[in-house]
This record gives sequence, structure tokens and C-alpha cells, in this order.
Amino acid sequence: MKKFFAALAALSLTLSMAACSNNNSASSASSEASGSEASSAPASSEAASSEAASSSAAQGAGLYPGTPDPDMISINLGSEPPDMSTLTTDTTGSFNVLRHTMVGLTSLDENDAPVPAIAESWESAPNDAGVENMKWTFHLSKDYTWNVSGAEYAQYVGKPITAHDFVYAWTKVLTPATGAQYSYMGFIFKNGEKFFRGECGIEEVGFKAVDDYTLEIELENPLAYILSQLAFATFCPVNQEIYEAVGEEKYNRDAASMFCNGPYIMTDWIHNDSLILAKNDSYPKASEIKVPKIKMLMITDSNTALNAFRAGELDMIGLNGEQSQMLQAEGQPLSTYSDGSVWYFQFLTTLKGLDNAKIRKALTMANDTDTFIKNILQDQSVPAYYFTCASLNGANGFFTDRLPNEGISFGYDVEGAKKMLEEGLAEAGLTLEEFNALGYAITTDDTDTALKNAQYFQEQWKQNLGVEIQIKQMTYKDRVAATHSGNFEISMFGWSPDYNDPMTFLDLWVSDSTNNDSKYNNPAYDELINLARTEGNTETREGYFVECEKILNEDMPCGPIYARMRNYVCSDKLVGMTRTTFQDINCNTASIAG
Repeated sequence: MKKFFAALAALSLTLSMAACSNNNSASSASSEASGSEASSAPASSEAASSEAASSSAAQGAGLYPGTPDPDMISINLGSEPPDMSTLTTDTTGSFNVLRHTMVGLTSLDENDAPVPAIAESWESAPNDAGVENMKWTFHLSKDYTWNVSGAEYAQYVGKPITAHDFVYAWTKVLTPATGAQYSYMGFIFKNGEKFFRGECGIEEVGFKAVDDYTLEIELENPLAYILSQLAFATFCPVNQEIYEAVGEEKYNRDAASMFCNGPYIMTDWIHNDSLILAKNDSYPKASEIKVPKIKMLMITDSNTALNAFRAGELDMIGLNGEQSQMLQAEGQPLSTYSDGSVWYFQFLTTLKGLDNAKIRKALTMANDTDTFIKNILQDQSVPAYYFTCASLNGANGFFTDRLPNEGISFGYDVEGAKKMLEEGLAEAGLTLEEFNALGYAITTDDTDTALKNAQYFQEQWKQNLGVEIQIKQMTYKDRVAATHSGNFEISMFGWSPDYNDPMTFLDLWVSDSTNNDSKYNNPAYDELINLARTEGNTETREGYFVECEKILNEDMPCGPIYARMRNYVCSDKLVGMTRTTFQDINCNTASIAG
């Protein structure tokens, strides 16, 4: 998704802003085949399996049997999902819920390969210019229907999902008034961007319902990962009649108005406390779903979550470094995976002082990230020197494997950072005292772990540069809103991939991207992304991405900190979960032991 992660959240599965996704059991992030996914008989073999398959949680030898309800598992979601509408949401926490309640044309299997969902088959064809795999026809299953727990909407239960639901949803995503953070994802369709900008009508956009169960799309440019991208929640269907009857203000805002077509429906939602998902018996693959109910709690404090796990009130929690070491010392098996996220400082580049690239780079270089990982995170995370994560495919192998040979890097360098800060302040017409007097703050979530992390960097800046930065904590939901409205100075963010291509990271910084909360604007960068969008040669396209990383390394609208590995623990009761780079939490594969 976006999926971007908001604020350095508590590692007890605290919600993250999203390009959605994430991997397990000390395995490296999974990767899909870089070739086209075209097929008339779709199967998981279309995409390469993970380097190491996403593992189930360690099981059978643990110290904690789990929650007492024989028909329900309980996990810690961490925070309130800010937005559950597939049209507008952009947070990993929301996607973690939607992964259980919604499906689109395709879905991802346990190895992150695209497999049939509402589309039971498809085929591709060249466009009028003869470019292969530009036109796609999807044949929809007639077995998928809408479901909702609210009695006031009972008349819509069992309403078939049709091709028109996809057309309506995608039209809404591309309509500026909707306010979709991922509106630019709709630019993959022919003339999608033109429609968004008011330059053509919807009838000219590359998607249409041929009939109720046949959907045709035409791409703007070649897209090798199209089947994987269509599994993303932004491309899920929305029924026009239902949406307009419920109203934008209520649609998917509570359990009673949460419309679902996936493995589970939402039956309860106590905001900022918990929600409950119950198996959707009308889901065509209901026989494959082994857990009758899932309870998701919203515990922001990591120690409270650990105590709840030990007390048998939770079956899965995320762990910070100290907790991981503590449980390992007890003999409790843990699980680890790479969620594909790169964490960074996001600078509001329109502010005085922060509008200078050298000041931004100085603030990034002045941090001893190795010590931060060793002493604060205490996990297997590694320092990040690029914006893209290591799990994304390039033209030959992983994209970031090429970058060290391109001179794209920076490191912890106090003296270099001091010199760069001095030059930047002079260019900005500021003294250090004047910069400090601006009273800038680093914004983060209201969790104990988030505060501890922010305090480390606050001290690094003070000690190494003499820069004084405050800390501003707020709820996750408020922090997301503040960031999108530009009400921040420096924010700790993470971004993880929505699909397996460097574009999922790099198009964030296009000047008119709806997720470009730093307000970064570089026409040369915009042009490189535009070239990459239309380039069919994989080597040439990768070259454009390399140039993008070079620009980011110089301009630093974001200052990379670390690439995250996540530790978590499951009770003996919960087995068979999927956690990967592209699926942060997936209980659809899980079962209850015994």
C-alpha cells in the first residue's frame, strides 16, 4: 500500500502509514518475478516465491498457551485504524484490517504471488500500437457478494459484486474531490492522469464494464507487476448504490456500516479500543478460513501489550528489542521478518531553514544509526542509505544492489555534518541560535517506544550539532491528519512497498504526489519519474531510478535512518499466520492449534 508508516510507532504492531506490506522468520523480503504476469490461466507460479517463504509463527514449544476462547484469536493492532474506506485510506494498520474483510480482482498468496480472487481468469492483448500486455480482460466470478453486520443495511446483504463496482471505485479514486491519497495509483490506466486533471471525460479512461461480469482495462504504460498491484486495497470494488445510500460520512466508519466481501465481516468496533471480525460464511472460499473470529486490540503501550500476552489476553504482539531479549532468555520462541519498510526523517521543505538541502542532510548525517539499532531498537534492523528498500526487483537482481557502485550513499559523519550545517545555515541566512529559536519539533506517535526513539535523535542533534529540536507527541490518527495538512516540521516516518517495483517508493517525491507531505519540488526529479513510467526497456528504466536516488541523496527531502526487521511472538494457540514484506498481517492462512 503506502504504503507509508506514520510516526515511529510502538513496535507492538502499532499502526504504520502505509505503502502496505511486510516477512517472517529471519527471512529476507520476498520478491516477485520482474517479467510480465500475463496469463490466461493464472497461478502462483507466475511470480517468484520469496527468497525464504514467509514462515508461520514459532509454535508448539512456547511458554504461553494463549487466549481461552476456542473460536477466536486476539492480536494487537496497536492503534485505531484512521480510515477504513478503500477509496481513501493509506495506512498499514487500516490495510491490516482490510486484508481480512476485502478482496479485489486478485489477491496475494503466502509467497506474495498474485492469485485469482474476484477475477477467476484473465487474458492480455497488445494495444493499438502493438505493445504487448497493455489490454486486459478480467472474467469475474459470480459468487462474490456484499455483506455487512448492520441490520439497517440488511437489504444489501447478498448483493452481487459486478464489474460496475470496480468502475465506480476507480472513478472515485481518480476524482479529486474524493481526496484519495493514492489517487495517483489510478494513473496506471490509460488517460487516468488526464481525467484526474480534468483534461478528459471518464469514458476516455482505460477501464470499462463490458457486462456485469467482464471488466476490461487498458494501461497507460507497460506494467509487469499489474496483477500484483490490482491486489492492493485501493483497487477493491465499491458499490455505487450502497455507497450513496450509506453516505460518505458513514461508509466503513463503524462496524454496522463496514461493507465486506472478503473472508471476514466486522461485527464490533469500539473505537480506540478493539474490533472483532467474524468469518464471512458467504465468502466463496469460506471453507479455507480456519479461524472463526479475530479480535484486534489497540494497545499503544508496549509493556501493557506484553503483560496482556503473558496474561493470556493476546495471541500475538510485536516486540521491541528489550522485550525480545527478555522472552528469548525465558526460552520463548520468537518470529522475525522484514516488513520492507525504510524509516526516515520527513522534513517539511517549505519551512525556513528546512528549505535548505544541506541543513536537511546535516541533520541526517549526524546520527549514529548503528548505536540506535544496537541500543534502542535491539533487533536485526540495518542502517538505511537509500530511500528504496532492499526487497525490490531491478533489471537484474535487487535494485538496491546496484546503488553502492553508483556513488549513492552517506554515513554517520559528525565532522562532515557540522561542516554541512554551517554551509547550509549560511545559505539560509541563519545562525545556529536563530535556527534553534524557530522552535521546530519532531512529531511522533503517543507511544512509549515512539518517545524513546525520538529522544535518541533529539539528543544526537543536540550533542553533535548543537541543534535543539523539540518532541511533539499525538495520537496516531491525529498525527496522520496533521501530516497530510502540513502541520509538522520534522516527522519520523516509514514507507513500505505496495508492489514489487522501485516506483512504489520513488514516485512518492513527485511534486504533485498526494503522499508528498514534505512538499518537495524538483522538476528534474519529476521528469525522471515520468520517463520511468513510459520506458519499456528495463535497463534504461532502472537507470532513471538510479538518478532519482542520486537526487534524493543530495536534496534529502527525507533522511533515511534504518530498514526495519520486526520481532513478534505468538501464543501456542495461533499457528500458520502469514507475515511478509507485502502482507504485514494476514490471519487468513492461520488456524487454532488443537
